[in-house]
Amino acid sequence: MATLNTIPAEEGDTLLPKKPQASLKFQAHMGAANASTKAKKVVGAVAVAALVLGVLAATSVSTGVAPTRTNLSSKPKASQIKLYADPSKCLTATGTEVGDKLVISTCGGGGGHGTKLATQQFVYSEKNGRGQITHGNLCVSKEPGSAVSDAMLLWWCDSGDSDENLIWETDESKNGYKHISFPWFDGSHFCIDAENTKDGSPVTAVKCSSQKLKQQQWEITSDVRPTSQQIKLADANKCLAVRNPSTAKKGSPVEVYDCASKADAEKEGQAWYYDVSHGGCFIKFVYGDTDLCVNALGGKHFEDGDAFGLFDCTYTKQEELQFIGSELPSYIELSATNSQYTMTPQSCVGKMDCNPKNGEKVVGTSEWPPAEWTRV
Repeated sequence: MATLNTIPAEEGDTLLPKKPQASLKFQAHMGAANASTKAKKVVGAVAVAALVLGVLAATSVSTGVAPTRTNLSSKPKASQIKLYADPSKCLTATGTEVGDKLVISTCGGGGGHGTKLATQQFVYSEKNGRGQITHGNLCVSKEPGSAVSDAMLLWWCDSGDSDENLIWETDESKNGYKHISFPWFDGSHFCIDAENTKDGSPVTAVKCSSQKLKQQQWEITSDVRPTSQQIKLADANKCLAVRNPSTAKKGSPVEVYDCASKADAEKEGQAWYYDVSHGGCFIKFVYGDTDLCVNALGGKHFEDGDAFGLFDCTYTKQEELQFIGSELPSYIELSATNSQYTMTPQSCVGKMDCNPKNGEKVVGTSEWPPAEWTRV
């Protein structure tokens, strides 16, 4: 097994990825009663408007219960909420204070947008037929007491507030994407809606409609794509790459090509995540929804000069590739096997200085000196 205390540390580079927070609990003093009282003190006019709505509801709806919605799923852990119409767009909080509105923005966690990730972490939970979405210590809600604004925003949590009773429900025809809706006083349901996918566009509450499925369908997922890096040869402008990344599959060779710009790294098959987990170190290919890792193809039959390729991420010995030493650049070693081969472009085996050709395979070798790599 690899020796983890030799993992190189880069300034500002977190090697041990943090697990998403499993749940966000409120303090006892932030219970429904106190939260409701606090809200009334701040927005007295809102309370009056809410009372008017209550009267209207009592006079316009006969005694009875609104249609029951079936809740089929609950994910009580930090997750992103992605739009069906454009899965690269996520529900995003504009702040962390009461009244801060929700908008659509490019999903963080990959493609250079990692800084947005904290604003897109929500926790969905369901209990006794009531759903709730929290962000920090606040709940997602329709703007309370407003007859003119349908904005979705952050608000104090109140277990009795129907505007916060958000149920994530299955639409089987949409392959797991779901409405997020809450009951309205007239017996209908309102859905979280994103009519425009341009970054910063508002997210609102609109009556659920079969004509607006794409803008009212959401996926709640904790499978956040990692922030990627390029893996570059120390002495040449060549980066680890997979040709035709959109068709990458098990067995696709790992090669070197001229380093693309950071903005184009994923498109050019040069985006990687150095994953320190599962008791070892692994190099994960980052492209779309793929789940592939660099692998010593052939397993125990892998020999000196054999090529590395992609394979399903199994976190086994033949995928355990570690940057050796305390600083970068460094060589990459298949450290969990007896052979301890290093990753080197084929024409660079046994050479001090080397500038390999585009499309050259990366092989495992025991010859010295090993190729040195860095992460950029």
